Amino acid sequence: MKTTIIFIFCLELLCINNATPQSVYFDTSYVLISSDDHDIKNPQFDKSVSSVDYFTRDALLAYEKWSSPLNSNISARLITYNSMGSETNITNDGFMNIKPSVAYFTAVNQNNEGAIVYQTNKNGNNDIFFARFNGVTWSTAVPIAADIADENDPSITPYEFSSMKNFIVAYEKNGDVYLKNYFNLNWLNDTNITLEESLYCSTPKISTANYGSHIVVAYLRNLNDTTTSIAYHYCQINANGILSVGTQKKIIQSGSQSNIRFAMNDPAELNYDYDTLGGSSYYSVSPYSTGYNITNQSRIVNGINYCGTGSAHADFTSDFGFYSAICWINELNDSTHIIANARYNPFGVKRFYVGSGSEKTFVNLSPKLVHGGYFRFRMMWEKQLNGRTALYESFMDDRLSDINMISANIPDKFELAQNFPNPFNPETVIEFKVMSEDEVRLVVYDMLGRVVKVLADTKLQPGTYTSVFNGSEISSGVYFYKLTAGDFSATKRMVLTR
Repeated sequence: MKTTIIFIFCLELLCINNATPQSVYFDTSYVLISSDDHDIKNPQFDKSVSSVDYFTRDALLAYEKWSSPLNSNISARLITYNSMGSETNITNDGFMNIKPSVAYFTAVNQNNEGAIVYQTNKNGNNDIFFARFNGVTWSTAVPIAADIADENDPSITPYEFSSMKNFIVAYEKNGDVYLKNYFNLNWLNDTNITLEESLYCSTPKISTANYGSHIVVAYLRNLNDTTTSIAYHYCQINANGILSVGTQKKIIQSGSQSNIRFAMNDPAELNYDYDTLGGSSYYSVSPYSTGYNITNQSRIVNGINYCGTGSAHADFTSDFGFYSAICWINELNDSTHIIANARYNPFGVKRFYVGSGSEKTFVNLSPKLVHGGYFRFRMMWEKQLNGRTALYESFMDDRLSDINMISANIPDKFELAQNFPNPFNPETVIEFKVMSEDEVRLVVYDMLGRVVKVLADTKLQPGTYTSVFNGSEISSGVYFYKLTAGDFSATKRMVLTR
């Protein structure tokens, strides 16, 4: 018998102070949504929120409600960091409505516009239906791709153009991948982006519309009965809504690639399963217009790893392009767990029991949900409860930024204060003053002059700031921190004790 384990990794370890009940580690698990009459499956979010967004307070959650093996409906809720809105049934019929995909704008803090697409067999074959959310109520779902051929595996992303809320949908039909653009309140003609591809193509996924003008569309190509590979196109959104499709690019690996899904903005990150030598690993790839970068996200974990996803936050002092949390499924040792960890740290694993290795499950991670000076990721997965499938949850909190402005009063000089407390274990606060708008860099060094942590590297407005330095992952000893801003430079000494 196989074992199934779900792994969560927090990549940016920042401890939360006592005002917040949860640290960057994932909390204990609990039942989120359950029913005596339905199986709750396949939780889905829109991951298009910017990594550097400081204001997003809610997210749109969609999921399937199965009353029998032949009947599933689509439901939706708005969620915040610690609450969940009332359930809306997007469908309520006796057909199989499955595979929801979610689009949600984040122009204001909460109750934004959005949409859901899903696959249904209500007309006798598989069609794609679309329902729109105006921030308060849902429209009636309508078909947007419906003919005698099956349309499958929809994916949707939102974008704005001239202040209009638009959507692009990808789906598969007859082994080709099509795009459909909802532009300025009208559906434009479909675009077949694989017209020149001779292989069967399936399960398209569509990225965020980066900078409002281009998207990445990825899909699987069937090389043979047992092997699929990833291809993608960069597509430009023109001023008239017409899509310009770039040339096909391929993710080259010797084994089979499958189970793709986008999970992050700036840049887009595509997650997938990579099968080789009889095993599976969870990989991600950043697909650029000029090439791609591949990462084995499950590299420190033994067993069969698959079905991964992630979410990200980057503050204005940080580098972009890294997951803050990821999760995936792992099969090992005849039991099913959810495992949480920080910074790919193999010594900080936390396990949540799910069931036996034969259990089928699915896991997803919300976009970041801001609350006060913190953000939260809510992770949801399927687990059996009293003979039905329920959604369970765990979450993690983290600071929005290493840098916090505590006063907007303009100082008469640049200044770097002594950290407090000093000595410290494991956290200390560094205060500094910025006299004029300038590029500011605050860096912690060890005794050999090696960089330990870049706390700030950005342009700051005049004011007084604090930065919290956490030394939980470094050894005791003497460290130095240095502030530079224009012609100003100052260095001070601090001591970490255990």
